[in-house]
Amino acid sequence: GAPPDTNDYNSRADFPPHQLMQSAQNNFSSLSQNRPPPPPPQPAAPQ
Repeated sequence: GAPPDTNDYNSRADFPPHQLMQSAQNNFSSLSQNRPPPPPPQPAAPQ
């Protein structure tokens, strides 16, 4: 049989990406309600 990783990838591919992103953001916001928002990321220094 195919490895479980392949099955998970195929099953997740059926869902639109925006739904997965929205659910992830909702879970993150609910977990970080009691924490202050993280500082904005600093731009990478040019090399």
